Amino acid sequence: MAFLDRNRGEKSPRKAGAANSKDDSLVDFRACRLWIGDERGKNSEFEIRIDPETKSGAERLFSSFGITVTDAVNIFLRQALMVGGLPFEMKQPRFNAETEAAIRETRDIATGRVGSKGYASARELFEALDAE
Repeated sequence: MAFLDRNRGEKSPRKAGAANSKDDSLVDFRACRLWIGDERGKNSEFEIRIDPETKSGAERLFSSFGITVTDAVNIFLRQALMVGGLPFEMKQPRFNAETEAAIRETRDIATGRVGSKGYASARELFEALDAE
């Protein structure tokens, strides 16, 4: 079991569960952050382009788990290597024409491109539906 020394950013060969009251900066690295790099501490960098909204949403999401976007990308890459491909099924949803039309209509209403009628009560809604 390896531990990450938060003060020095180095791995320590301490055993899991070993108590050290003098130095509480040694923490089981699985619980705080992924250690990135090989045994010699070498790292690789790569750059990706992503829209700002997606980036900030991902940062908020992953920070709620206590990890960074870099950690999440590393998890994704390691999982892809373990399964020998993308770690999820890639497919396009298939809907019938009626469902696709309803989805378009909902999007148009949500964005304000198309107005929608409101009803004061369920009875008023049902009466309008019966009249159609």
